Amino acid sequence: MTDGRKEDQARAVRPVLCVRHQPSAPLGVGQPVFEERGLPFVYLDAWRTDEVPALQDFSGLVVLGGEMHAHKMDEYPFLRVVRDLMREAVDEEMPVFGICLGGQILAAAMGSEVGASAEREIGFYRLTPTEAGKTDKVLAAHASDALVFQFHEDTFDLPDGAELLFSTPAVPHQAFRMGDRAYGVQFHPEVTRTEVVAWAELAGGDEVLEPEWGITIQELITQADRHLAKSQEAGREAFARFIELVERAERG
Repeated sequence: MTDGRKEDQARAVRPVLCVRHQPSAPLGVGQPVFEERGLPFVYLDAWRTDEVPALQDFSGLVVLGGEMHAHKMDEYPFLRVVRDLMREAVDEEMPVFGICLGGQILAAAMGSEVGASAEREIGFYRLTPTEAGKTDKVLAAHASDALVFQFHEDTFDLPDGAELLFSTPAVPHQAFRMGDRAYGVQFHPEVTRTEVVAWAELAGGDEVLEPEWGITIQELITQADRHLAKSQEAGREAFARFIELVERAERG
C-alpha cells in the first residue's frame, strides 16, 4: 500500500481508501482535489490482496478503472476482494465512488450482471442526464455540455433500487446512485492526457485500436486536446462534491 498523504496536510480525519487495479489508472485529476481540500487518501493496489486493510479505518472508498473484466473474477481473483469491499462499504453506508471497472464491480456487488456491451465506447462522448442526474449532489456537473472520456467494452445492468443518473445511446447505464452515498460510473471523470495515451498504448497501440476499436492514438489525442479541459473541470467538481459527501458522513 502506498500513502498518498502529504506530511503538511495530515489531520485528524480518517483517509479515503483508493483502490487501483493497475499503476496506470490512478486518481488523475482527483488527486489534486483531495490535496487541496486536505482530505488524506491511501492507495491500495488491488493485485496485492495480502494488504487489504480494515474498512473502519477509512472515511470513504474510491475504486478506479483497469483493463481487466469485472465478470472474469476467476481469472482475476483480486476482483472478488474488491467486490466484497464495495459490498461492505455500501452496507456500512460509507461514501463510495466506483469508476469504470470500479462502477462495474459496484454493480456486481449489488447483484447485477456485468458483461460485454453491445457497442464499445472509446473517446469522448456526450452524456444524457436523467432528472435525478441533473440535480445529483455529486455528479450534477456532468449534466453540462462537457463530453466525457470512455474506454470500455463491458457494461452493467442497473442494480435493483439504484437511481439511474446518466446514459449514452450505445450504453444506457452510464452512472447510478445506490442510496445517498454510493456511486458507480462507466465513464472516466478522473482521466488526464497521460492516461489517454498510456491506456491506448497498453491496449496495443494503433495495431489493435484501429482494426478493433476504429480509432488511432492520434485521433484520441486530437479529441483530448479538444474536449479534455472541459471534461476535467466537471471531473474536479465531481471529486470535490464526493469529498464534501465524505466530510458530511464523517460529521455524522
